[in-house]
Amino acid sequence: MGVVAVSEDTREALENFAAKRGDLQVDADSVSEAAQEHIAQMFQMIAACHEFQRAYNALDSSRYARTFVIELRSSSDSLTDLRAKMEEYMNNGARLGWLIDPLADPKLVYIYRPQAQVEVLEDANSVSGEPELPGFTLDLTRIWDTPT
Repeated sequence: MGVVAVSEDTREALENFAAKRGDLQVDADSVSEAAQEHIAQMFQMIAACHEFQRAYNALDSSRYARTFVIELRSSSDSLTDLRAKMEEYMNNGARLGWLIDPLADPKLVYIYRPQAQVEVLEDANSVSGEPELPGFTLDLTRIWDTPT
C-alpha cells in the first residue's frame, strides 16, 4: 500500500474533523493512497460548494426575486418560520405574498406587500391579487374544505 504525502491543510482539516467528532483519531501518514485521493476529492467538492455559496450570497437578490409568492401552511410548518420567510420574500423584492393558514381558527390569509402592514383576512372565500395581479382571484373554499 503506497502512502501519499498529505498537505498541511488536509492534515489540519482531518484533525479538525476528528476533533469535532470526538471519536476519531487521525494518522494521515497511514492513510492509503486511494483513501487520500478520495479525501482530496471530497475537499475539492466542499471547496466548490463553498465557492458556490459565496457567489450565491453575492448576487443582487432583488434582481432575482419572485414577484408573487404563496405559502400554504401545513401541520409540520411553524407559523413563526413562515412569517419570517414571507418577510424575507418582501425584503428581497417580491411585490405580493399570501400566507394561507388553514390550520388557524378562524382560517387566515396574511397578505404581504412591500413597505406595508400585513393585512389579515379571516374565513375569506377568496383572495384577490389586485392591484399587483390584475384579474387574479384565488378561490379559497377548496383549500378550507380539504382535511388538514
